[in-house]
Amino acid sequence: MKILLIRHAESQANVSPSKLIIENDNGIANPVISLTEKGLKQAKENGLFLKKYLQDTHLKIKVWNSPYQRTRQTMQISTNEFLSEVSHYRPEESPLLGEIQFGLLETVRNYSKEYSNEYNYYHHFKKQNAHFFSKSPMGESPAEMSARLKLWLNNLSWYGENDLHIVYAHGAAIRALLLTAYCLPYEIYYLNNPVNASIMEINVPTNLPDHEIMLSEVNNRVKELQFNGFSYIFKPSYYIPQ
Repeated sequence: MKILLIRHAESQANVSPSKLIIENDNGIANPVISLTEKGLKQAKENGLFLKKYLQDTHLKIKVWNSPYQRTRQTMQISTNEFLSEVSHYRPEESPLLGEIQFGLLETVRNYSKEYSNEYNYYHHFKKQNAHFFSKSPMGESPAEMSARLKLWLNNLSWYGENDLHIVYAHGAAIRALLLTAYCLPYEIYYLNNPVNASIMEINVPTNLPDHEIMLSEVNNRVKELQFNGFSYIFKPSYYIPQ
């Protein structure tokens, strides 16, 4: 089963994370952060690339997106460019694809002082590269996010082997999807985010023998490269906006 993983185009929070800080009822909630002007252009270029990619395809296209505003915008602008090239197209929005919930960590300016105990707990794990298992107050851990993404992956078993799934999601969610889809060590999560509006192709086997063979290859390559990049089993992002 082929999946195209697309990180949303550039958002306001990518340019200025302080927009998420809540002060005197100001601040923008993470789910409603919009794309920048550059992001709008990136989303259009992403769709133009997919239009060429999908030419003459006979696969059934299933489009997924996170319910966040930036992924909705990226999906809507991108798909508008390539819909004319596909005859089978099914869109669906899933909250399971949402961004990791950072909780108070991203919304309180003086987090380390106002929540010193929680801050010390979280950074105790982070200093040892084990924060995959810890979370900030009112947030979720990467491990919890991976568990909900596993539920989404399990839903794909209802679809055909020859379906193409185009997924508009978030950087952290894409990293968690990669380690979840291939049962990789959790350290994979610490790799850098994909570039905004970039496209990564992965193939997820649906039958057990192929899956076991693939896992054996992945484990060997992981040991070789020591988590230095996505290239050991996934095609690197073959579309990166200029």
